[in-house]
Amino acid sequence: HVSSVKYNESKNLLTVIYAGGSEVEYSPVNPENYTELIKDQCLSTAVHKMVRTPNVVGTVKQRGH
Repeated sequence: HVSSVKYNESKNLLTVIYAGGSEVEYSPVNPENYTELIKDQCLSTAVHKMVRTPNVVGTVKQRGH
């Protein structure tokens, strides 16, 4: 479950913080995709749909406890 998201437009980097505290960075995420993501009613569904895009890569930054 997605807790929150942060976006760095200059790096095309989306950081997703999951409910358990895990933090994963996804790139490349263009500004248009981010705009669509935050307009979606269900943030978790929108994030999961976006990260399944073939060229988007996720990197675990921090794991929850």
